[in-house]
Amino acid sequence: MNGDFIQKNTFYERWMNQTKMLLKKWGWLIFLAAFFGTQIDTLREYYLGPPAEQSLESISQPLRDEAQKLPPVEKNFHVRFEQDGYLIEPMNHEVTLNKEEFSMVFELSEPMGVLVNASFDDDTYALAAQGNPKDLLPGFRNTGMAEVSSNPDREILLSYDSPNYWHYDVSGESRFNEVEMRGHAIIGKRTLRNFYDVDSDRSTGVEAVSQPLYLVFISSKWETQTFVELEIKREYVKVNWRE
Repeated sequence: MNGDFIQKNTFYERWMNQTKMLLKKWGWLIFLAAFFGTQIDTLREYYLGPPAEQSLESISQPLRDEAQKLPPVEKNFHVRFEQDGYLIEPMNHEVTLNKEEFSMVFELSEPMGVLVNASFDDDTYALAAQGNPKDLLPGFRNTGMAEVSSNPDREILLSYDSPNYWHYDVSGESRFNEVEMRGHAIIGKRTLRNFYDVDSDRSTGVEAVSQPLYLVFISSKWETQTFVELEIKREYVKVNWRE
């Protein structure tokens, strides 16, 4: 019995001595392996980014939350001019045209209307260019002037204090003589060869015009809760004529 105990004890001492020698010789390698084993996830995330599950939760969700805060796309429009088959983009809010038939080409983001003040007087144009609000622009004091649909007379109404109301609605009714769908945009063309001044009750053909035409375009909407009219966009263009 005592001999077995002494033999086992001697074996245990030899095993402990060998283990201490191995730890003394290779202990630093074991320590490094343990250290890097615990740090491998941290290093991988540092260089390669978080794992897929964490990316979806900590990255994608905040982006989705942020996207939900963005305002919806508002109504919008843009106006160009067309003459002799050429599409003309206003430069510095001016275009120069020949004294002959031309078109205003509206690009609309959806069925909507645009108020258009046209005048040989530059008061509204100048105030609009300065950024004054719509209710301080003389050309928008009154509501839109009544016109027939589809522009059969190929004219624009001129007024110092009233705008035209050119629109396209979902029923297809419009103040444009041509309408087409182009991708997600509605293209409305208003062809003009006459200017009818409602203030003087006089019509002038484009070939007889002798002074610049001043145009101000405004789209707006009514805030349903406050019943306040909010301006969405404006453009303003001076039309010069070649002699």
